[in-house]
Amino acid sequence: MSTTVKKYAHEIVRHPDEGETLPLIHLVRYHYAQAQAWHLAFAAAIAANQHSDLALSQYMHHAHLAFLHDALEQGMTGQDAADWASERSHSESAELVWERGAAYGLDPDAIRPYGWQRAQR
Repeated sequence: MSTTVKKYAHEIVRHPDEGETLPLIHLVRYHYAQAQAWHLAFAAAIAANQHSDLALSQYMHHAHLAFLHDALEQGMTGQDAADWASERSHSESAELVWERGAAYGLDPDAIRPYGWQRAQR
């Protein structure tokens, strides 16, 4: 049994304040953490045989931004960065999201899913 305390993604990597400029690596970590949390919510919705459009759309949004920021952080620019992100942005990209998040120091056992049930009511 894991003793890791689970936290929401925004508690692990905070959302930038409006107009705040942060290093690119912060945005990479933020969007990977968000994608992981929404992937967990999506998986919980599927397991409960529930409607899950909100969780899936949030997952896809954050995964795409995470891949794009990741490409930029790796030094890619322009079309190369866009292509790298696009090639990885699909509904079956969850494994890559978790792998890339771990590469940026995110602990997959510490992520708590967002409450998709409350958001859909």
